[in-house]
Amino acid sequence: MAVSAAPDADILRAMSELVGRDLKPRAAVYWGDFLGTSLLAYGAGAAFLFGAELGVTPWLQGLCWLVGGLALFRLGTFIHEIQHLRRGELRGFKIAWNLVYGIPFLMPSFMYANHGDHHSLRRYGTPEDGEYLPLANGTRWGLIRYFLEIPLLPLLAVLRFAVLVPPSLVSRRARRLLLERASSYGINLRYRREVREEELYDWSVWADAAAMLLVYAIAGAALGGLVPWEWVLRVYAIAVLALGLNWVRTLFAHRYLRGGQPGGRLEQLADSVTIEGSRLVTELLFPVGLRYHSLHHLFPTLPYHSLGTAHRRLLAGLSDDAPYRATVFESVGAVWRVFWQDLRRAEGGSRPQAIARS
Repeated sequence: MAVSAAPDADILRAMSELVGRDLKPRAAVYWGDFLGTSLLAYGAGAAFLFGAELGVTPWLQGLCWLVGGLALFRLGTFIHEIQHLRRGELRGFKIAWNLVYGIPFLMPSFMYANHGDHHSLRRYGTPEDGEYLPLANGTRWGLIRYFLEIPLLPLLAVLRFAVLVPPSLVSRRARRLLLERASSYGINLRYRREVREEELYDWSVWADAAAMLLVYAIAGAALGGLVPWEWVLRVYAIAVLALGLNWVRTLFAHRYLRGGQPGGRLEQLADSVTIEGSRLVTELLFPVGLRYHSLHHLFPTLPYHSLGTAHRRLLAGLSDDAPYRATVFESVGAVWRVFWQDLRRAEGGSRPQAIARS
């Protein structure tokens, strides 16, 4: 069946038929990936952290920093999958991820509840989307500022739990302000999350308290001389790598040409990116299915391990003029070239408010 540029509803219906409905989350894949990545992340991270004291050579310690950072990056991206799992689905996996990664690395999964706004037909690409900035409609200075934020990310997380969490545990008003203004992982620092009354004191309180105590324990151990400050700096270095990789990955998820107006599913598709490229490189830089981002915006409930199958089904059944094909890029470099061209046009005074469908 060839799908062409028909009316929106027809396009979406036909694409849904091509993808199929048999692509369900497989617990064995989630658990196997999670446990294997956790062992690699903690093993390489420990070798980097304690390697100098154990006589590990500097180059091998640097390799452990790279491997540990990449593994932590992959482990962290499971927060995205958790947000798309249905209520009650893989509940044990969600708990385990928060205990092994979310709380120890100051990133409990409730802090990504803002992701729903990123998929909202009313909020995507607007100031109410915490994961969107019109970067390609801006300036090179705006892009430079985007990258300069990377070294601050771990520090902001530490400040949140050390300074902002304690008053939120005793004051309802402080709790609401914390959840609204400082509990969303995204690139739009002006984003304000809508918080329901029942969210104020749900399990997030226990996660916040546990992470707060961990920050205090590490700080106390360093200040008291129980652990050397070099270890704290190494933790910071590997955290910057892991968070920085995600910051860079986010830049290649969309075209960032929306001008602040909401858009439908096909508008989201046109503003999103899927990268084929080298399987190893793209999997390292876009783990857990994030390389298929335009496909994900069409079918957000598809589990990450099914996206490759769905992508191949679409390409096999779509006509040459189908909108999905225009979102597929051959490499990260190809995405960057288009982004840079868009940015230069914007600096020259041509600021497209949306992307025309091909």
